[in-house]
Amino acid sequence: MEIRYSTDAEAFYVTIGQGEIASTAHISDDVMVDTEADGTVHGIELLCRPAELTDEERASLVGRFPVAAEALAAIERLTRMSA
Repeated sequence: MEIRYSTDAEAFYVTIGQGEIASTAHISDDVMVDTEADGTVHGIELLCRPAELTDEERASLVGRFPVAAEALAAIERLTRMSA
């Protein structure tokens, strides 16, 4: 898992998979999930910090893509360390 932060876009991108992106699931205006052809998660884009996600956004994201829970926790750890 690799976490990148773009200061230009003010966005986090968590890379999980190693294949090619086949499609993107739009969870909300702040959350998109790139998936590979076999349905595995390639990456997760957040346009906010995980703490700013609504309960609905978090439930939808983790409900559809359980691996997102680990990604959100990793971003939360990083943002706490840099605060």
